[in-house]
Amino acid sequence: FAAKMLGSLVRVCRLPVRGGAAPSLQGFRRAFSDDSNEVEAKGKKGYVQYTKSKWIPDSQLSKNTFWKIIHEQYEQDQMDSPSHIEKSGMGLKVTRSLWDRYPEESYWEVKRTKIVARSSPKAWGILTFRGEREQMVDKETGETVDRVRKIRGTRKDEWRIVES
Repeated sequence: FAAKMLGSLVRVCRLPVRGGAAPSLQGFRRAFSDDSNEVEAKGKKGYVQYTKSKWIPDSQLSKNTFWKIIHEQYEQDQMDSPSHIEKSGMGLKVTRSLWDRYPEESYWEVKRTKIVARSSPKAWGILTFRGEREQMVDKETGETVDRVRKIRGTRKDEWRIVES
C-alpha cells in the first residue's frame, strides 16, 4: 500500500525517478524536507518564501504593498491583544500614492480580509474615490447602502495608511 501511495505522489508531484527505478521514500524526503516550509522547485522560475510572516509571502513584505500594511497592523495588534491576521485590517483606511494627484480624498476602508491560500490573499472594502463614497440601492429594502467590493491591486506598490 505504501509503495502504491508513494508512486501516486511521484506522479502528482513529479518527483525525479533515476534510471527507471521504483520511487523511494528517500527521494520523497529529499524533495519535501521538513527543515524548511518550501518545496524544491527544480525547473521552475521561483518559489514563495515565508520567513517574515506565516501568512504573507516575503515578496509582498519587501515593498509598500497593501499586505505589508495589514502585516504591520497585525504585529501591533498582537502586542495589545492577540487576534488573527484576517481581523487585524478591519476598519483601516488605506490609499495608493497614485491617487495623490486628486485634490479630493480617495481611499479604501477595509471591511474584510481572507487568506485562502497563503500566496493569494484577498480583501474587501468600501471605496471613497475623489470624495464620493461608493453606494448602491438595496434590492429588498430600497435603501441606499455602502457598496462593499473586492479591493483590486493589493499586490501593487505604494499603498499607505490614511491619517484621519
